[in-house]
Amino acid sequence: KAEFLAYQVRNPQKTSYNRRTGNTYAWTVQSLTENEESRILVDTMDQSRNLKWTKDRSWIAWSDSVHVFVQSVETEDPIKLTDGANKLVENGDTTVVKFSVDRWNKDGTQLIARSSEGLWLIDRVTRTVERFITIPEENQRSVNLQPVAWHPDGRFLYLSSSATKEWKRGLVQYDFELGEQ
Repeated sequence: KAEFLAYQVRNPQKTSYNRRTGNTYAWTVQSLTENEESRILVDTMDQSRNLKWTKDRSWIAWSDSVHVFVQSVETEDPIKLTDGANKLVENGDTTVVKFSVDRWNKDGTQLIARSSEGLWLIDRVTRTVERFITIPEENQRSVNLQPVAWHPDGRFLYLSSSATKEWKRGLVQYDFELGEQ
């Protein structure tokens, strides 16, 4: 039984004939069991965002392309999980990592985020961010890995693999305990 309805609201800030400019966005929650006013869950974003919900619908995650945020539906304060983890230093070069959120695990304590540099495991409880699959720079445009499902015990992550320049598809199992595919 649904306890609340969440929806995105677009707030025009100026007259614009381009749908992408002149607006702010917010996610709002309306209780379906209590007779109360709707409340803002995520306020004032400069662009529309897709929220990723935990299975039990108690937490949400989103990215602003640089950082990953999570928030309980019971609170008004988002938590920036990637603060300090969005800069990658390799061979003396610093790269700003631009994250997008892919998938929560079964119990809502961890999530998978992606960047052009690879796939990342982010723990909501310990607030750790760890790259578990590195995509070499020469392969960033030729290989596509998509998280498909977590194993029920959380040890394995299943990913679809596809080459972008040839007909080559497959399924990959990543073992978090051994740290390998």
